Amino acid sequence: MLRYLFILIFFTNAVYAQTDMSPGFALLENGEYKKAEHFFSNLLEENPSDKTANICFGRAVGLAGDPNKALDIFQTAEKLFPKDFELSLNIAEAYLWNQDPQSSLSLYTELIERDPQNFTACQGMANSHFKIGNYKEALVYVNKALLIDSTSESGRASKKYILLALADNLGKEQQFYSAISYLDNLLIEYPNDEQALINKGILLIQVESYKKAQNALKQCIENHQESFEANIIMSHLSMLMHKDKAAIDYADSALSLVSKENKSSYLRAAIQKINALGAAKSFKQASKNLEVLKLEFGEELSLNLAAARLKVWDHNAADGLAMYEAIPEAGYELYMGRAEAYIAMYKYSSAIEMIDSALLLRPESLDARKLKNQVIQSRKPSLVIDGNQSMDKGSNEANEIGVQLNVPVGDKHNFHLRTGLRSTKNQLLENEADQISIFVGDKINLGPRLNFGLNMGTILYENSEAISTVSYIGRLDLRYRIAKNHFTTLSYNRRSLTYSSDLIKSGVVDNKVSMEYQFTKAKLPGFYAASSKSFFSDGNENINLFSSLYYEIKAFPLIKLGINASYLSFKEDRSSLYFSPEAYSMGEVFVHVGNNYDQKKKLFYAAMFAYGLQKINDKAMENTTRLDLQLGYRLTSKLQLIVSYYTNTAATSTNKGYSFDRVACKINMAF
Repeated sequence: MLRYLFILIFFTNAVYAQTDMSPGFALLENGEYKKAEHFFSNLLEENPSDKTANICFGRAVGLAGDPNKALDIFQTAEKLFPKDFELSLNIAEAYLWNQDPQSSLSLYTELIERDPQNFTACQGMANSHFKIGNYKEALVYVNKALLIDSTSESGRASKKYILLALADNLGKEQQFYSAISYLDNLLIEYPNDEQALINKGILLIQVESYKKAQNALKQCIENHQESFEANIIMSHLSMLMHKDKAAIDYADSALSLVSKENKSSYLRAAIQKINALGAAKSFKQASKNLEVLKLEFGEELSLNLAAARLKVWDHNAADGLAMYEAIPEAGYELYMGRAEAYIAMYKYSSAIEMIDSALLLRPESLDARKLKNQVIQSRKPSLVIDGNQSMDKGSNEANEIGVQLNVPVGDKHNFHLRTGLRSTKNQLLENEADQISIFVGDKINLGPRLNFGLNMGTILYENSEAISTVSYIGRLDLRYRIAKNHFTTLSYNRRSLTYSSDLIKSGVVDNKVSMEYQFTKAKLPGFYAASSKSFFSDGNENINLFSSLYYEIKAFPLIKLGINASYLSFKEDRSSLYFSPEAYSMGEVFVHVGNNYDQKKKLFYAAMFAYGLQKINDKAMENTTRLDLQLGYRLTSKLQLIVSYYTNTAATSTNKGYSFDRVACKINMAF
């Protein structure tokens, strides 16, 4: 959170007593304090007991930069004019010049008791409270002053800085909405105030009201085109809103407002552009910019941090962490960067240690607290309850409900326990079957390149002879990142075929061995391919080939286009029980859109539509369509509800080629 220093300017009313002093008054008013000091010093040599000359001499000396001497002048004059109201006002102000607001506060309190309607005393009281840090009391007294003189520019200016300070103080205490209300109060009188709009934008970012923050910062930039700070913050906000081009453009605007001689600001803007390029996944350009900066400025801490950050963002967390660890200067940014690297490497305990170190340096950091909460929450148990109802044109219906408990343990393990009930019925044949399943499993993270999944379970069902039977099933997965953008998965899956009542009663089990490969890189087409060989317990076998080529047009929200192709061949025909063609081929084009990746969205969605052609054995080519819709809502950070609809007219290995529809609902609960 950026902090700003608010400087309060103090004003007082001058008293004009003698016309021959008008040249000295003009010098004071024009800020020519040394000349004014000389002018009134000469007057006092002729008439040392002139009250007005003493006051003006003291003010000239104090405003010229010698507050101690000014206070002495006023206190000496007070001996000539004991308890004089005007002189006391100047003594109170001199205490403020001398950074003694408590003495000033005491004297202003006495003066207000003597004259509650004195504007200067009320404003001085406000200034004294401001200096002490009593911002609410300062607001009370500046409002009293403005009731006395609503046209006073000095009073309005004092109120502006008091409101800014109140908002800043409440922001530090994380009372963001109260802080925003004070800034809104200020903006009523100063609609385009630069500092108020910037501070409001920052506070709205903290409460994740990104649209409102964008409006405030845009208003600031439109009215203050030279505002470096507004452009920097707007670039950061654009990153949070996934507006990559805007983030880069605003960083460029900030860069254009500073020169390299202003090293600190220039580097801040340049690194913000590097961050924006990284968020846009333009890592090559970001690295080039970083190299140029290092040639110009050397091994700056901020540049080394930026280089490590880029490595982590570019899926090189181990290299990024090594770069962070090579930085000798401990600091908030270093600890937060290392935490981000540890999270990418699934080292959650180490990440929390780094965040705690960052919080020791900045206890008020909301970003650090949010990140820590996210890490802790991700490692807490969760419960998933899901249910679905499906049907096809072959009169097969199914109802299914499942409950799954996920229990992360340590940094490496994600255990789960799932149980479910599936009830199927064929309305035409009045054939029914139920199946109860219980699974236990673990996903083991062995680092950013390797993870291992193991699931084991049992299924209880009634066979064709109406005898209850138990089958054992399981799945084993090994996923390995071959290189930065290349992934492969080897799997063994023993599963029971459960599509229809006949399949459940048959007890047919599929033992499938598969291999998958995926290439994914920003701004390049992605590719996925899978091949599998299945051995069925009824003696049948099949091979299944699938490939997908796709391109991500936009990441936020996701818009992806692609083509899929698949081939399926069975050794024997078991079409009376399940779809088992000698040769099946299918090709389709698809579009996928959604924002369900964004954990900050309360309402999220995903939609996929595909259209294609399929050929079954030697039959004529047929059209196929596939539609998958999902809509979810996050009621709280720990509870979300998802509903979905799926329909598919393409044949699969689990049904007999009929069109298929499913409606589902899921509840995710975190503890």
